[in-house]
Amino acid sequence: AQYRQILKMKEAGFDDIEVKYVSIQSLPEDVDIVVTDKSLTDRAIAVRPNAIHYSVENFLEGEQYDAIIKKIKETR
Repeated sequence: AQYRQILKMKEAGFDDIEVKYVSIQSLPEDVDIVVTDKSLTDRAIAVRPNAIHYSVENFLEGEQYDAIIKKIKETR
């Protein structure tokens, strides 16, 4: 499933965005965008409050990622 999200980012033209899968406590200090399961979002915000946070209810549901990609496009 994680490769599907990377492919979606590439298809959307975001070649300059690096997608990494890390634990919340390992989020880099310079992270810009964090996508987490809805139940973990508060924890991720506490660790990296300056990042933009998106929550998903099901990591396998592609439509949630499509919505995130749309939001990223709108802010660029």
